[in-house]
Amino acid sequence: MRVNSNIVDLSLLKYMAIEIQNRCVDYENSELIRITETGGNLELIFTSGDNIDRSMYKRPLSDFAFSQLCAKLGIPVRYMKKCLDNGAVDLAIRNVNEWIFKNGKTKFLIREFNGMIRGILSNRYSTLDTPEILDVAEDVLGNDYKVKEFFMNEERFHVRLIEDELNVPEEDLFIGIQIDSSDVGKQTLLVQFFVYKQICSNGLVIPKLNSVIYKQRHVGIDVEEFKSGFEIGLRMIDSLKEEVEKAIIESKDGIDNLELELLIEKFKNMTKVSKETVDKIVDIVNSNKYGERSRWSLVNSITEVAQDFTLDRRIELEKFAGMLLVA
Repeated sequence: MRVNSNIVDLSLLKYMAIEIQNRCVDYENSELIRITETGGNLELIFTSGDNIDRSMYKRPLSDFAFSQLCAKLGIPVRYMKKCLDNGAVDLAIRNVNEWIFKNGKTKFLIREFNGMIRGILSNRYSTLDTPEILDVAEDVLGNDYKVKEFFMNEERFHVRLIEDELNVPEEDLFIGIQIDSSDVGKQTLLVQFFVYKQICSNGLVIPKLNSVIYKQRHVGIDVEEFKSGFEIGLRMIDSLKEEVEKAIIESKDGIDNLELELLIEKFKNMTKVSKETVDKIVDIVNSNKYGERSRWSLVNSITEVAQDFTLDRRIELEKFAGMLLVA
């Protein structure tokens, strides 16, 4: 679910997150597990445990959960995927089950959503989930920040919230924070400072300004620790705002063709984007949509094109754009 809207607030996001969580269940396997296949879909099977009769208990595996299981068993995930993609399903299943047997009664935290295994994690994994993260965010931020965009499903959570307008002439820019997390280990809990361009929904993360407000893996983390770290990190906002205002104003100075080519080549090498993507970026720069040719117009062109990609790839491209801003 991905929305760009002015009518969503943190309370509504929390309600939506709770609705997802109400369809989830967690447990540890108490006996050896194994995988099988039915109708082309991989399934997880294990016997009784947790005081529940799970005799011949079967649940389909998400692609991500299967990758997690392989990684935890020390099996190359790419090789397993290649087996499945080329019809060697029996070979993949045989490999996985053999490694499960060799690992003995390894206990995993198994996370289900609507009857599907959404994640297979270490039993050391700290379950600080999206509703709790939003609860802390609502408590810490109050009504000062407004939701501009979010993505939420049973695996991944991302939200962008904006606060104050930046003091940059002729620009509709706002400072904000973005929160990223995952209930199944796809993403470290990460809170970052970012810049939001209102008119075209461009976002910009600027790593060189030390924009990380809070970062923690889902191990040994709890609500109080997150809240304390979040509150401490927010104290950086005013200084980050001043730094980014200065950086943007300086980046609006014109650049020649050679410098533009060098910056684009640097971006291409860092991100491995296609020639088609580079051409789109160059076309936007040359259109003067974001003013005359400058480092700033290039950054905006990149963040505009980044919106065509998946969430994680978009964030990655925005991060590299931010690196060019203060390079």
